Amino acid sequence: MLVPSGTGATSRRQFMLCVLMLALPPLLAPPEDVHRVASAMFTISYTCAVIAPVLSGLLWDITGIAWSAFVPLGLCALVLMALAPTIRLPAKT
Repeated sequence: MLVPSGTGATSRRQFMLCVLMLALPPLLAPPEDVHRVASAMFTISYTCAVIAPVLSGLLWDITGIAWSAFVPLGLCALVLMALAPTIRLPAKT
């Protein structure tokens, strides 16, 4: 059975993203607000996970160009890369 070489890289990225989603709330929020930050992060991520493929399919249908379906995903990646440096971790005492 032949497995595509990108499968391992994709599963590693998904694992790292899952760990990040679970590890960031305690680092970003005080102990009494961790549950709020975690729920906000999961709500936003799942909402984007539903909307991005719909927008990708819509763009493909409108343009008729297959590669245009990847434009919304690329834009999401650029936004995430631009926002990542703005995260302020509280100082540990």
